Amino acid sequence: MPPASHASTESPVSAVQIMRRIRDGLRGIDREQEWKRLGRRAVPPHLIASVQRLKASTALLRSSVSRIGEPPPTPPTLRGRLGLHVIQIMRRALFWLLPSIQTSQNQIVDALEQHLAATDQILQILQQTNIELARLTSQTAPAKQTSGGAS
Repeated sequence: MPPASHASTESPVSAVQIMRRIRDGLRGIDREQEWKRLGRRAVPPHLIASVQRLKASTALLRSSVSRIGEPPPTPPTLRGRLGLHVIQIMRRALFWLLPSIQTSQNQIVDALEQHLAATDQILQILQQTNIELARLTSQTAPAKQTSGGAS
């Protein structure tokens, strides 16, 4: 008997709200995954893809810079051997220029890698911000519905 008198003093609760609470309780662990999915989806995928392409290009550029000043591959022909000797003579004549070119190119690649690292961090922060936004939005949505239902 006491539960019946207790139920009459409470304000009426809609079945939709009860079902939402049960569903939220069952999906408590999945809710975090949903927020992460919403946060990742909020960041345009072309930005993430372009950063990945730039990282791959930077790795290729780094290997190209390391080959500056090396003789190219030569075929085992007379023309190839003569060309190799001409290139070696030119390398000796430009001994003062090659190190400065390598240094400047390495500095450019270093700057590009630092810029990509910063851009990657910005994208991660943007995803985390969107996850927090999804979390806050989902937490305030039930409060708005309960205050809207009481009016």
